[in-house]
Amino acid sequence: MIIEIEGYQIKAFVSGKKCTAGKLQWQMKKVMERIVDDQHFVSLFCHLFDYEEIVYSDETEADYVIDTDIHRVYKPVYG
Repeated sequence: MIIEIEGYQIKAFVSGKKCTAGKLQWQMKKVMERIVDDQHFVSLFCHLFDYEEIVYSDETEADYVIDTDIHRVYKPVYG
């Protein structure tokens, strides 16, 4: 499963085991409770939940997006 993480000065893709939007929302909340600024979100998210950061590409299609600005997880629509 590929997840795009976006926010203020953050654009990253991570790869890991498949899970639901609800579980991703819970994971995002746990990381947000531990960090002061979003710059450390990706590394802590990967460390806590066994994800691996992969090379960012505009052509990669994510299964879910975690938006750290609005604290929301959603399924992207590609056209």
